[in-house]
Amino acid sequence: MKSISVFFSKPISIWLCTSMLYIVWSSFFWDTLPMSESISFWQQVETPGGAFKIVAHPPLYPIVLSLFASLFNSTFLSGYFVGILSVVISGWLIVLIMMFHERNLSQNYLSVFMVLIGYYSLPIVIQG
Repeated sequence: MKSISVFFSKPISIWLCTSMLYIVWSSFFWDTLPMSESISFWQQVETPGGAFKIVAHPPLYPIVLSLFASLFNSTFLSGYFVGILSVVISGWLIVLIMMFHERNLSQNYLSVFMVLIGYYSLPIVIQG
């Protein structure tokens, strides 16, 4: 019962709302390549077994990227999907860390909103 009440608390609903805002913000940049070095990984996972040849990154990212590239049949879409998914998960971890350090965070929801908006609005986060 407690886990259901935690899920519907204010920090979680703020995380959901700011995550949706982030997805809308980043949608303006979906037709261009991201600013990060990830596009070299996108090109390498186009070939079978390319994910296992990448030594410059921990293996989970290229393997997940390769999985979604085969699902979407496009490395461009899979790269953006994995990027958006990792940013939203990072936002969730930020909320969990804030909830761990401040027990009454559900009453101080403005700080959660400001931290998440600040994180999601970073140029490198929005543009890839």
